[in-house]
Amino acid sequence: MTLLSIDSSSEILSVAIAVYNPDGGREYLAERSVDAGLGHARRVMPMIDELLQTSDRRPAELNAIVVGAGPGSFTGLRIAFATAKGLSAGSGAPYLGVSSLEAFAAPHAHHRGLVLPVLDARKRRFYALPMHRGERLADELDLAPHELAQVAHDAAGGLPEPDRDAPILLTGPGAVLLYRALEDSSGFLTVSDARRAPAAALIELARPLVARGRRAEPNAGPIYIRKSEAEIGILRKGAS
Repeated sequence: MTLLSIDSSSEILSVAIAVYNPDGGREYLAERSVDAGLGHARRVMPMIDELLQTSDRRPAELNAIVVGAGPGSFTGLRIAFATAKGLSAGSGAPYLGVSSLEAFAAPHAHHRGLVLPVLDARKRRFYALPMHRGERLADELDLAPHELAQVAHDAAGGLPEPDRDAPILLTGPGAVLLYRALEDSSGFLTVSDARRAPAAALIELARPLVARGRRAEPNAGPIYIRKSEAEIGILRKGAS
């Protein structure tokens, strides 16, 4: 099984490719990431081409394409899905979306307390997803810092002992920004690799789904929690 993944939910653009043997053991993994800023569109295909070449794989050999479904940057998510759909059409490999926030949290599934992957949603708000030992405790959130802190403390308080007493672990590209924005950061910790690229984790999360034949619906798209500025502008014009 050969899987390719793409995530551009934040300023970090990451792609990965992994090859698994029939027994499920991983034979090969390569990941590339770059702080792309606003340059996702021009960088994504060269990065994918490089990975295909270094892994000695052709697009037709892909078994699935995994895309970080967000939430996150509206433009970045559209670029990732457009790339995945184009590769799927050209290679015949199905594509499917996986929560980008779950991928940012995945490396910390061993933490016994609450894990809170965070992305900057702008306007002093954050996208987040309360997780515990690899399981989500809620849907994706879009909240102000004080609201998110309350939700996190409430979720942590509902964990079994002794996990409820562990620090709340902030990770993801918005972790440090949220930590600094909290009025009271006691009980929260950030990790040194909070901005770790999520593409390899996306593959691990998607692998059992691909094995079960999961694929995206034809009209599948990103996880949007709020309307884009363009949509808000159209609605305002319609109401005036």
